[in-house]
Amino acid sequence: MELTGRELLLSDKSGRYEVDYFSYFNKLFETWEKSTNSILDIWFNSPMIERAVEKSTELNSYINGFISRTVETKCRNHGEADNIVEYVASLEQKISDLENKVRELESRKSVSSRTKKTGSNNKKKKEFGTKEK
Repeated sequence: MELTGRELLLSDKSGRYEVDYFSYFNKLFETWEKSTNSILDIWFNSPMIERAVEKSTELNSYINGFISRTVETKCRNHGEADNIVEYVASLEQKISDLENKVRELESRKSVSSRTKKTGSNNKKKKEFGTKEK
């Protein structure tokens, strides 16, 4: 159906003509639909499309195989990674325990050095202090 210029214009009460955009869109859509339909008919009836589908299926199989191999490798390495994480955690715990022991020994040393100082001060006081009875 060919549209003429007169069909594309609408008249209003004042006698002015306005463009009917819907008719333009309709004409454009019909043209696009016909050309797309003819291109797809040619393309789908071509023997090349069968080959393209075949190659696409091969590519899909290759990608699926690659992904499954990668997942297998990652899962295998994931177990190793878990072991490493556990080992590092145990090392952190051992380091923490050793740091606590060092702090405890340092506090004992400081306490013992204080008691030695106060003990020697008491002896000096007795020596210089009043005579004992």
